[in-house]
Amino acid sequence: MLCLVALLGLQVLSTGVSAATYSVEAYFSDAVCTTGSAYQVNAVEAANCTAQSCSSDSAASSGDGSDAKLVECSSDFESIMATMLSGSSYVMIARFEGDNCSGWYYSYGTTQLGLCVRDKY
Repeated sequence: MLCLVALLGLQVLSTGVSAATYSVEAYFSDAVCTTGSAYQVNAVEAANCTAQSCSSDSAASSGDGSDAKLVECSSDFESIMATMLSGSSYVMIARFEGDNCSGWYYSYGTTQLGLCVRDKY
Protein backbone atom coordinates (compact mmCIF):
# COMPACT_ATOMS: atom_id res chain seq x y z
CA MET A 1 0.00 0.00 0.00
CA LEU A 2 1.31 3.43 -0.93
CA CYS A 3 0.22 6.56 0.89
CA LEU A 4 1.24 10.12 0.10
CA VAL A 5 0.67 13.13 2.30
CA ALA A 6 1.02 16.58 0.74
CA LEU A 7 1.58 19.82 2.61
CA LEU A 8 1.33 23.29 1.14
CA GLY A 9 3.06 26.45 2.27
CA LEU A 10 5.10 26.53 5.46
CA GLN A 11 3.36 23.73 7.31
CA VAL A 12 5.76 21.11 8.62
CA LEU A 13 4.91 17.43 8.60
CA SER A 14 5.35 15.42 11.77
CA THR A 15 5.99 11.85 10.68
CA GLY A 16 6.25 10.38 14.13
CA VAL A 17 9.58 8.87 13.11
CA SER A 18 11.97 8.26 16.00
CA ALA A 19 15.28 10.11 16.21
CA ALA A 20 17.44 9.03 13.30
CA THR A 21 19.86 10.60 10.86
CA TYR A 22 18.53 11.75 7.50
CA SER A 23 20.22 12.77 4.30
CA VAL A 24 18.60 15.91 2.89
CA GLU A 25 19.57 16.62 -0.72
CA ALA A 26 18.67 20.05 -2.07
CA TYR A 27 18.91 21.07 -5.74
CA PHE A 28 19.39 24.71 -6.73
CA SER A 29 19.25 26.52 -10.06
CA ASP A 30 22.01 28.87 -8.93
CA ALA A 31 25.64 27.81 -8.49
CA VAL A 32 25.94 28.91 -4.84
CA CYS A 33 23.06 27.02 -3.17
CA THR A 34 21.37 30.13 -1.81
CA THR A 35 19.20 29.20 1.20
CA GLY A 36 15.54 29.45 0.23
CA SER A 37 16.22 29.06 -3.50
CA ALA A 38 16.11 25.27 -3.80
CA TYR A 39 13.61 23.99 -6.32
CA GLN A 40 13.69 20.36 -5.17
CA VAL A 41 14.58 18.72 -1.85
CA ASN A 42 14.58 15.01 -0.93
CA ALA A 43 14.98 13.38 2.48
CA VAL A 44 15.76 9.73 3.24
CA GLU A 45 16.95 7.96 6.36
CA ALA A 46 20.71 7.44 6.12
CA ALA A 47 22.62 6.13 9.13
CA ASN A 48 25.90 6.85 7.33
CA CYS A 49 24.97 10.24 5.89
CA THR A 50 27.80 12.33 4.45
CA ALA A 51 27.28 16.08 4.20
CA GLN A 52 28.28 17.69 0.91
CA SER A 53 28.95 21.37 0.38
CA CYS A 54 27.46 23.16 -2.58
CA SER A 55 28.75 21.65 -5.81
CA SER A 56 27.87 21.36 -9.47
CA ASP A 57 25.56 18.46 -10.16
CA SER A 58 25.62 18.19 -13.93
CA ALA A 59 24.69 14.49 -13.84
CA ALA A 60 21.32 15.40 -12.32
CA SER A 61 20.96 18.69 -14.15
CA SER A 62 17.67 19.92 -15.48
CA GLY A 63 19.33 20.16 -18.86
CA ASP A 64 21.09 23.51 -18.80
CA GLY A 65 24.03 22.39 -16.67
CA SER A 66 23.45 25.09 -14.04
CA ASP A 67 22.19 22.90 -11.19
CA ALA A 68 24.01 22.76 -7.87
CA LYS A 69 23.50 20.21 -5.10
CA LEU A 70 23.87 20.48 -1.32
CA VAL A 71 23.56 17.57 1.14
CA GLU A 72 22.89 18.10 4.85
CA CYS A 73 22.66 15.44 7.56
CA SER A 74 20.21 15.98 10.38
CA SER A 75 17.72 14.39 12.73
CA ASP A 76 15.24 17.17 11.78
CA PHE A 77 14.81 16.86 8.02
CA GLU A 78 11.44 18.64 8.02
CA SER A 79 12.90 21.96 9.20
CA ILE A 80 15.79 21.78 6.74
CA MET A 81 13.42 21.02 3.86
CA ALA A 82 11.14 23.93 4.81
CA THR A 83 14.10 26.33 5.06
CA MET A 84 15.57 25.26 1.72
CA LEU A 85 12.22 25.72 -0.05
CA SER A 86 11.11 28.87 1.80
CA GLY A 87 11.90 31.33 -1.00
CA SER A 88 8.87 30.26 -3.06
CA SER A 89 5.53 28.55 -2.75
CA TYR A 90 6.15 24.84 -2.39
CA VAL A 91 4.60 21.47 -1.74
CA MET A 92 6.09 18.78 0.51
CA ILE A 93 5.07 15.15 0.13
CA ALA A 94 5.78 12.29 2.52
CA ARG A 95 5.59 8.74 1.23
CA PHE A 96 4.53 6.03 3.65
CA GLU A 97 4.37 2.29 3.07
CA GLY A 98 2.94 -0.72 4.84
CA ASP A 99 -0.37 -1.41 6.45
CA ASN A 100 -2.09 1.76 7.63
CA CYS A 101 0.70 3.81 6.03
CA SER A 102 2.73 3.42 9.21
CA GLY A 103 6.23 3.14 7.73
CA TRP A 104 7.76 6.43 6.56
CA TYR A 105 9.77 5.88 3.35
CA TYR A 106 10.94 9.33 2.19
CA SER A 107 9.89 12.97 1.82
CA TYR A 108 10.05 15.16 -1.26
CA GLY A 109 9.54 18.88 -1.72
CA THR A 110 9.41 21.09 -4.79
CA THR A 111 8.74 24.67 -5.83
CA GLN A 112 8.16 23.65 -9.44
CA LEU A 113 4.39 23.70 -9.10
CA GLY A 114 2.61 23.15 -12.41
CA LEU A 115 5.83 22.32 -14.27
CA CYS A 116 7.15 19.00 -15.49
CA VAL A 117 10.46 18.51 -13.67
CA ARG A 118 12.34 15.24 -13.33
CA ASP A 119 12.36 13.90 -9.76
CA LYS A 120 16.00 13.74 -8.66
CA TYR A 121 15.37 11.17 -5.93
